[in-house]
Amino acid sequence: MQLIRDNRIRWESEWNCSACGIVSDDGDWGPAPAELRDQLLIQNGPYCLRLVDNDSVSGGVLKTFRQVYNGSIKDALESANQLRQDGYLGTYVETNLLSVLLRQEGVLSEVHRLSIG
Repeated sequence: MQLIRDNRIRWESEWNCSACGIVSDDGDWGPAPAELRDQLLIQNGPYCLRLVDNDSVSGGVLKTFRQVYNGSIKDALESANQLRQDGYLGTYVETNLLSVLLRQEGVLSEVHRLSIG
């Protein structure tokens, strides 16, 4: 699972072990490992974050992506370009946290669940 605490993203996981019962991984702050994130997207579907006004893109967008994903400026630029063009796809928790943090930077956005099929 992913969750938000203090405007930061965190991930944790639990699974069933036939030998020892329920196993828990206390997780960590920051983006979920790719395999966990992929499972969340499969189970819950992807969400799309879109800007209300594409002209409002600012340095706050780069700051927000770097804050959430602990990425490089290059990664943040790629994510900002996706956001500006077709919208940024992510998990429910990721897109909602991004939307809250963008609002704090004065950038309005909306989160929509994508229908699959």
